[in-house]
Amino acid sequence: MDTSSALILGVIPVLAGAGTLLYVWYCWSGRSRRWATQAFTNQLVYAILPGLGSVFVAFGVMMLVGGPVGDLLMAVAIVVCLLGLVALVFQPHWWGPGWYHQLLRSNPQPDLHDPLTALVTSATAPASFSSQAEAAQALGGTAVARWRGSYVHDPDARHREHGIAALGAIGGHLTLYPGGLAFAASAIEDRLRDRPTVVVVPAADVITARVVPARAGADGVVRKGVVGRSLYPRLVVDTPRGSLLFDVAGAEAKAARIMATLGRQAP
Repeated sequence: MDTSSALILGVIPVLAGAGTLLYVWYCWSGRSRRWATQAFTNQLVYAILPGLGSVFVAFGVMMLVGGPVGDLLMAVAIVVCLLGLVALVFQPHWWGPGWYHQLLRSNPQPDLHDPLTALVTSATAPASFSSQAEAAQALGGTAVARWRGSYVHDPDARHREHGIAALGAIGGHLTLYPGGLAFAASAIEDRLRDRPTVVVVPAADVITARVVPARAGADGVVRKGVVGRSLYPRLVVDTPRGSLLFDVAGAEAKAARIMATLGRQAP
């Protein structure tokens, strides 16, 4: 291997390792604390990255200078990796920042704005209630149709309510009964929101069902921004108390189905 190749192979790992260790220092110092309540990122920063960054630096030094210095740094890096594995299993008080251990003892709430944390929480913390069951009891009878979609409670929202939510929307199912419409949040939404979300519209309250463009509100005005918003036309159900907005695939066909089932004339 020529000198230039060895230099490149040495400098890149050193820079990568130094950057990794700098990030660990930034997190451990408390300048960033969100990682402590995030799934996987918690374990990554606390136990894995210190050893990984040390190995990168040691490998780079071995490529650059070799000899006893490189061997010593690699031995130290291996020890750091082993300590990280021990910390991952036992979480000893001597490893990591003090504020981190104090936070864990307080049983903090997970950072649900992190998508992975929200997904893990929804899979491991079942809700004690069911929006789907409450919606089924509200209207009774046999469902005519059931569609997966979202109830858009705020078309102007710019922030997600949790890491796997759409902007201003709650995921679930819209169910059509002979006696009206019912929206119920999904089991995942129930777990993350810790409260049921049910919207019931009796047939007598349905004035009309219509369609507005993608990303629009019930007023038909398209909102700015594409990420996190609907990519297809939206369904609007007008009632005496206001208009309800839903994201469902094939909104035009579903609007027609609602009108026909509930005996309404097309506008």
